Amino acid sequence: MDLVLPAFVALWALLWALLEAREPGAPIIHAVQEVHQPDKHVSDAAVALDPAQVSSESASQHRRDIVHNDDDDDSKSDDSNHNSSGSDDNIRLALLKNLRKTRDQVKPRSADGKIAIGFNVCVDAVVDALELLQKSGVEPVQGKLPQSVTSLDDVGEIFTHLFERAAGGERFVEDDETFASLEDGLAQCDSRRLLLGGNAAIMAVVFARDWNFKHISLGGPIGPFAEPLLPAQVATFSLDEGEDVLGVKTKADEVHIIMEYKKGSKWAGSAARRANRFIVSRDLSNAVIAALEPLMEHVRDAPDGPFDLLIAAGLHMLDAMEADVQRKRVGEIAESFRSLPAETLIHFELAAVGKPILLEELGTRILPEVDSLGLNEQEIGALYVALGLDGVNLDAVTGLVPDVEAVTKIITDILAGAERLGRIHFHCFGYHVLALKKASIDRWPHATSSVAAGSVKASERACASANLGAQDVTLQLHGPIRFAGSQREYRVTPESPVIEHETETLYFALAPVLTCNEPVQTVGLGDSISASALAYQI
Repeated sequence: MDLVLPAFVALWALLWALLEAREPGAPIIHAVQEVHQPDKHVSDAAVALDPAQVSSESASQHRRDIVHNDDDDDSKSDDSNHNSSGSDDNIRLALLKNLRKTRDQVKPRSADGKIAIGFNVCVDAVVDALELLQKSGVEPVQGKLPQSVTSLDDVGEIFTHLFERAAGGERFVEDDETFASLEDGLAQCDSRRLLLGGNAAIMAVVFARDWNFKHISLGGPIGPFAEPLLPAQVATFSLDEGEDVLGVKTKADEVHIIMEYKKGSKWAGSAARRANRFIVSRDLSNAVIAALEPLMEHVRDAPDGPFDLLIAAGLHMLDAMEADVQRKRVGEIAESFRSLPAETLIHFELAAVGKPILLEELGTRILPEVDSLGLNEQEIGALYVALGLDGVNLDAVTGLVPDVEAVTKIITDILAGAERLGRIHFHCFGYHVLALKKASIDRWPHATSSVAAGSVKASERACASANLGAQDVTLQLHGPIRFAGSQREYRVTPESPVIEHETETLYFALAPVLTCNEPVQTVGLGDSISASALAYQI
């Protein structure tokens, strides 16, 4: 007995020391540290602006993988470690599996759902950013952030500002000479490729190709470059080339230059924290929303009954116009929305707006006329300010994984100030939130399937594959989650992949995003996410 007691004490001391050494509160799902961004380009395609030289196969593959949106980077992982534990691997796989099961609880109304989408369509010239800047003679410039581009120095200044923050952005080029210099540089770039672009066009492709919708109407500048790249079931509505809209002679096709950079790319002494892109254009047809009248006339007077949904995308292109033109056109857009049958729901897909006066116009005159709003972490704070709202620390919503409590507070305030608006879909790098007014739930059914569809689509599009393994994706949303005005804490688990929360007047559904560790491209995730979520609620 004299020997047993000391041995027992020693054993207990050893066990206690081991327990003390364990990291307290370590989460079951661990954040991971580094991502390998492959030094490769996605497929090269023809570059000459000749319809016969645009590779339909390459463009189609690009649309299946990732396609154009303003500034959404919703599935690129800055934090991954391919040597994570088997337990974490199992959790990620189970979470992805159950997100898909939640999505598949219902099926989209692809056979009879009628969708109209406007208003921006273009041809994207996708190119490595650093190659184009070098070929065009653009140098880094430190300074303020110009709202538009009037010189190559402006290009260098805006790109440097965005690059240092790993942020996406889009700007209009004010003069022909500057845009011609960029086009000359583009012609010398080996990484260039031409693809279908424009928020409206890409959403139409997602509905047609990913969800097999049969009745899709698309409005935008659709000429000999864009038309062959669209699925057969997409009917097109546009003006003839040369028609006058607010003093602008419209073009059949418009070209945008998309400058992509990879994580780890170096510019002006900085290394990019994640992959992203900067978009420039001198696109006047989309800037005056030239397709407004032909598409809205078709939707308003549809002979076979009202449309289920109108999606209004590309209104940020008005950024290129003077304030008086913006006000006039925003008023005409709002009036056209009011002319539609009550049965036709309207979804407004917001994108980055450079000029605060335009964002204020869109927030105060368009938002009251729509039923649904889609936006990301870069846009939600700007809209909050434009609407004259306060009470939220906006720093909390600008990170890669914004604070859920702050985001849902902003959503709550926006919904409270817009009587008709009944749905907001917020999507960011680490998670998506679908918020519904309880009075609107019958008009927007299947919320959990909808938000799960958007989450899964973000992972699959970024990785360009539906066959994802645990090594391909990372869970970014960790720790307890709280919604605005509530002390209750939630956690993401494979058993409950979509978190549901209710207030007296609102319903929230939150889905984590399994972010892609090696994203193939940065363009088009927001469009794919929004279209996929809407496909389950029509």
